[in-house]
Amino acid sequence: MGDKDVWLGIDVAKGTFHAALACGEVSPRAWPKFAHAEFPHTELGMRRLLRWLGGQGVSPLGLGGVCVEATGRLGTRWRDMAGERVTPVSVVNPGCVHAFSRSMGLRDKTDRVDACVIALFGRVMRPRPTPAPVPEERALRELGRVHRALLCERLAWEQRLKDGPGTPLVRQMCAEMIRSIGGRLRRVERRMDEVVCSHSRLAGDYARLVGVKGIGRRTALSLLGEFGDLRQYKRGELVALAGLCPREYSSGTSVRRPARLAKSGRGGVRAALYMAAMSASRSNPQIRAFAERLKARGKKPMQVLCAVMRKLLLMARAVVVGDREYSPHYPGGAACVAPPAPDMIPDARSEDRATPEGDPSAATGPKTQGWGADTFHAPSHPPLRIGRNAVNSGGLGAKPPRTRPKDAVPTRQKRAGKTVQKT
Repeated sequence: MGDKDVWLGIDVAKGTFHAALACGEVSPRAWPKFAHAEFPHTELGMRRLLRWLGGQGVSPLGLGGVCVEATGRLGTRWRDMAGERVTPVSVVNPGCVHAFSRSMGLRDKTDRVDACVIALFGRVMRPRPTPAPVPEERALRELGRVHRALLCERLAWEQRLKDGPGTPLVRQMCAEMIRSIGGRLRRVERRMDEVVCSHSRLAGDYARLVGVKGIGRRTALSLLGEFGDLRQYKRGELVALAGLCPREYSSGTSVRRPARLAKSGRGGVRAALYMAAMSASRSNPQIRAFAERLKARGKKPMQVLCAVMRKLLLMARAVVVGDREYSPHYPGGAACVAPPAPDMIPDARSEDRATPEGDPSAATGPKTQGWGADTFHAPSHPPLRIGRNAVNSGGLGAKPPRTRPKDAVPTRQKRAGKTVQKT
């Protein structure tokens, strides 16, 4: 058995981390036989891990994979220490590992058991290696999360001041805290602008994102900070990571719960897209026409708003993946993406090609915001296929409006014993 059949599972804690090697038999009963060890969560512990792997006859660079749970700063810290000495590293969802352990019927939960389960999960499921974010993307993500936390803190102090405390000292302290948090917010925003401008790809992606009417500065920074390079995701993967895909719940013929959003992804992105969707529904002609079509089909207001959030996310991905500028919206409600240079036109067979809705032929409009690209007569592309579970296909559980036959008797009149005579 080669090293490619050996997976290393890492369970990270604050002071230590446990490592386990999954090799040999692949079954729920095989994990107690896995080699395991505990190391301090320091550089010394990393060197001991490398020596331990050599003692097990495994090359740190020839493993089938290294499986680590996404545990926030702890997992990031371990990955930074590992660097290129242990590869390839796959950062997996802890919920998937937990469900995998429950499927094995395990009752115990210790660091050793968790490391063995993570290693077995990696060997069975073989997750794809997770690309390490560039320093600018990581800095943008951390700054964005601090910015959201400061906004929530300022809102709390503003609400406390609005409640009207009777003590003058309390009112003064509330006003001082609001001013102090406002200064911190401005510092964070300036630093975020500096980070974006220092990286050419981030600067180009940011300019294309804010060119979409409805996506503002905060939404664009949130997308770039939380997702990084949008080119690495497919359409469905990006929607699922944002938690905007519907979750169906049905069983047999009696259980038919309305489908709802999974909400299993990045909550900060959903919050930013929510506000962007509300703005785009009023100011973006294409989005407004899209929302009106859904309302005419009987969709509820929140379903329409979630569909707009999803559409904005896919539009953002389209302008980044296609390396194109978003054109202004046309009078008919259709919109398209401005054409790239001749040497930058992607293959027509690529699934990432932007295919706008509507028939924008013979439509004109003003220049694109921020870049000044002239509009053009777009070729007639097939409309975007949103998918089977999308909102505009009824995937959020919205039932079609019920129609009652003309000769039907209302239920209340049936109960009262009344009859309705046709005239």
